[in-house]
Amino acid sequence: MNRTERGQMTRPLAPCLRGRTRKKKKKVVGHASDRQEAANTPPGRKSKTNKEGRPTSAETVKTLACKRLDVAWATHVKAEKLSLLEAQEVVPKDSWFSGCWPDATLNSLPSRLIREDISASRTLLAIHKGANADGAIKLPAAEPGTVAVAVLCLSVERVFVVHEMLQSRWGVKAFALCAHGGGRKRDQIARQAKAVASGVAVGIGTPGRVLRLMDEGHVKSSGLEAILLDLKPDRKQRDLLELPETRRDLFGLLRRHLLPMLGQTSQEGTHGPRLLLCSEP
Repeated sequence: MNRTERGQMTRPLAPCLRGRTRKKKKKVVGHASDRQEAANTPPGRKSKTNKEGRPTSAETVKTLACKRLDVAWATHVKAEKLSLLEAQEVVPKDSWFSGCWPDATLNSLPSRLIREDISASRTLLAIHKGANADGAIKLPAAEPGTVAVAVLCLSVERVFVVHEMLQSRWGVKAFALCAHGGGRKRDQIARQAKAVASGVAVGIGTPGRVLRLMDEGHVKSSGLEAILLDLKPDRKQRDLLELPETRRDLFGLLRRHLLPMLGQTSQEGTHGPRLLLCSEP
């Protein structure tokens, strides 16, 4: 059996999909948000929603996010012709995610996080509580060599749009982790590594640059509280989970550095990082 044939074999269902029968996918056309809504609807079963079609529980919200990531992983497995063993490396679970309403945008976070989940991130909780008496957000100190909250974007251009947005809406000054600042990539990496060495509370970057920083040991996965996936589509209506390059880097990040930690809670009660999927109109 060759590699291509192995990549086409059936892989195990994610926990959020077990007990359900897979149906043949129908061709979905239209805006990316319409495609996402179709992908987020579990086959053969309706989500718990209200009259307006909005999820009504944290479990339903997490299941929708789990389904969205599982669809992206299945697409990646097929596109990269991964073997059956490789396809089994990523099996999304509801516990990987923080409860975040599907219509939540980066503008509205972290106030749109479901109440019982916001405490999983000290940094997001501090931002949620708002400014102190001096009018500034007092963030917990990040561990040296770590990024507490990482926001992953589709492109360098989008990184700086989000950077300005978070500074005005969240009241925090984030650090950019992407290809910018001039000079050779090696010099850029060195400057960013030096900044991360003292700890970064909120970092905004592209999956590729964050992956390289982790691969080279400049950013440690310990101390990471949350990974926010900015799903703003590009001009061709492709988001971070749909564009092959960013999807490849994102799953490389998960497989090489984050999978053992996602959704875990230590005996001391310390939470591992959680994923959040954020839309943007």
